[in-house]
Amino acid sequence: MNQCEKVTINNIEGLRLAALSFMPAECNYVVIICHGFRGTKENSGRLQRFVSRLNQINMGALAFDFTGNGESEGKFSEISLTRQVRDLSCVIDYVKRRCRKPIILLGRSFGGSTVAASAIKKPEIAAYIFWSTPLLLSQTFGSPGDQQSRLEIKNEVPLSLIEDLKNHDMSEYLAAIKDKPVLVVHGGADETVSLENVDQFKRHVPQAACTIVDCADHHFTDHAKIRDDLTVSWLKRTFLSILN
Repeated sequence: MNQCEKVTINNIEGLRLAALSFMPAECNYVVIICHGFRGTKENSGRLQRFVSRLNQINMGALAFDFTGNGESEGKFSEISLTRQVRDLSCVIDYVKRRCRKPIILLGRSFGGSTVAASAIKKPEIAAYIFWSTPLLLSQTFGSPGDQQSRLEIKNEVPLSLIEDLKNHDMSEYLAAIKDKPVLVVHGGADETVSLENVDQFKRHVPQAACTIVDCADHHFTDHAKIRDDLTVSWLKRTFLSILN
């Protein structure tokens, strides 16, 4: 396992974003990993196992906490998709300056929504990976004044997020990745993000490799290794053949 380096990256407001960097001695690509709603970069302790497998195929990884999450500065109560897109843009620019390698974006849940929304502004990204990602955002998070259709979690979704959704057209963002390699992995028993979201990927990104894992819930609680296996195998098929 390559050594984990703790780094900080300033966002557009000057707030510090906490990140973990895992770079092998020989690095051909860098995977930037974006956590989900109320998540953190460590992914409940699963991060190191996954990035170890990336390092074994000469891919580096950087995982970070969005503003107001985990060890990063800022207020979670002010979360919005717009703010997360700005954070990710700063992280992409940091990796480009430091590594000068092609970048692959991986997003879990709302982190995947952020990855999709970033595509139109970052055409240089080499590929996209979406884990349990909502594209039908109003269906997942609700709309102003509609408490019943909000994401069914113990903590209420901040209004800043819900009100910001009207500023985003996910179909427009998906059009920006129609010529890029795309992997979609979703749980067949996802209780938070419906399978209709996978249909959206199939409709707007026809080249996407979409896999539904039977019985897996939103967090892939008992199926994380399967998700890792699918992702690493896809990366090998898609990118290692280019290098050989």
